[in-house]
Amino acid sequence: MFNKPYNQTKLIGFYEEFNLLKNLFRDKNKSNKFLFTGIKGIGKSTLAYHLINYIFSFKENYIYDDKNNIINIKNRSYNLVSNNSHPNLFIINIKENKSFIDISQIREMNVFSNKSSFNNDTKIVLIDNVELLNKSSSNSLLKILEDDNPKLLFMLIHNSRKKILETIKSRCLKFNFKLNEKSKNELLNIFIKSNKLLSLNENFFTHYSSPGELINFYNFCINNKINYTNCSIELFLKNLLNNKTLFNDPYIKDNISNFIELYFYKNFLKNKNNSKFNDLRNVIIRKINLFKKFNLDIESLLLDLNNVLVNE
Repeated sequence: MFNKPYNQTKLIGFYEEFNLLKNLFRDKNKSNKFLFTGIKGIGKSTLAYHLINYIFSFKENYIYDDKNNIINIKNRSYNLVSNNSHPNLFIINIKENKSFIDISQIREMNVFSNKSSFNNDTKIVLIDNVELLNKSSSNSLLKILEDDNPKLLFMLIHNSRKKILETIKSRCLKFNFKLNEKSKNELLNIFIKSNKLLSLNENFFTHYSSPGELINFYNFCINNKINYTNCSIELFLKNLLNNKTLFNDPYIKDNISNFIELYFYKNFLKNKNNSKFNDLRNVIIRKINLFKKFNLDIESLLLDLNNVLVNE
């Protein structure tokens, strides 16, 4: 298994960005609203939690080691953040079995932002998956971002494959994150060693896959006792179709469209002249787009996929 972003104590990559953010925080005349954008799973949230620890631990014992980019696990604020109980931190993320970040969450955050901070220190609002704000919650957040509160710092984490309101972008200082190959391989090697894997199964990733996407896939397989060692994408999808209890798993709901698109990507060349295959492919791709847009039933999508797999 791999640590969650909030307890990943070693920052890998993004060292220049981290140092710039530290300096911006120290300069009180600069923006206090940061937007971290980049593909999901490259470490944006991990960087945010390291910046949070750097800020919170400054006056505490076991301060952040900014020379080696390491959080000390004995630090009081680290443990409070890990338990989601730090009085100066408010975290917003998608709730279980929800499709969007609801306006009620933004209202709770507004109450937090209007309260006095503990010890008169900086308060921080972290919104992960900001692209999952619905229209109402986006507009509500926008009004809050327009206020100027130097004691309140916003960090918004954005999956760049999905859009957010341009007006939200315009209120924030934007950082575009891309993970270089050295840092990507370092992250994956740590994961391989910690889980005693010989290697990663290349059937389940492309050059564009992020470390987080791969790690989440392996964690899902480990948790559900799925043999991923020599598994093909076709066999993985067939096993999924035969185990409907997994249909409601949050990981499958979030990633099923990616697996189906990966399947077609892997099989396009050998089937490009197969008209039946391509007709079914076009139907499913259209359904994937509707599935993403309107949060349609996953079972219907998988049944159509089954029509393709049985003809393999």
